Amino acid sequence: MRRLFLIGLVAGLLVAVLAAPSTAAEEGGEPEGPAVTTTTSGAAVEIPPDEGEAEDLPWTARFIYPGLIALTVLSIVVIVIYWLIAIKNKYRVVEG
Repeated sequence: MRRLFLIGLVAGLLVAVLAAPSTAAEEGGEPEGPAVTTTTSGAAVEIPPDEGEAEDLPWTARFIYPGLIALTVLSIVVIVIYWLIAIKNKYRVVEG
């Protein structure tokens, strides 16, 4: 059972580490759409460049990654508790 937890822990940490750069690349990229160029044409009304709408993160970044991180933390907690219980039950003090 401990081996299964360790495999899950390693897999969760790998996914968290590998997912962080990909979400950072998705958030800060070149804006899509036509480029805004400014010229001094002498127009009566200046229109500010469109800020655009903020794009939502894909569902994988919103649900799977936090879930895997929570599962990894939960696995660590369970492994520590299991280890403490196993050590406590393994060695007993004999009162004489």
